[in-house]
Amino acid sequence: MRKCIRIPANAKIDEPGEVEGNVVFTYLDAFETDAGALDALKARYRRADWETVAVKHHLIEVLERLLAPSVSAARSSRATPTS
Repeated sequence: MRKCIRIPANAKIDEPGEVEGNVVFTYLDAFETDAGALDALKARYRRADWETVAVKHHLIEVLERLLAPSVSAARSSRATPTS
């Protein structure tokens, strides 16, 4: 996820971000369950109130939350010996 967006070398930290066509926001649109929080995040990103790195970290948190039950089940099944 950290390599999803490349920031041009001449980009300034206070420049507004593009949400449309941004692969990180495409994933967030698909997996973020809190629509209000996602809308607020998009608005802040467009105003340059949130850096790209922070948005990527948020996506990683969303994906980890989504995958946690599967990861836990996989770990449990590996830990349980079969007869």
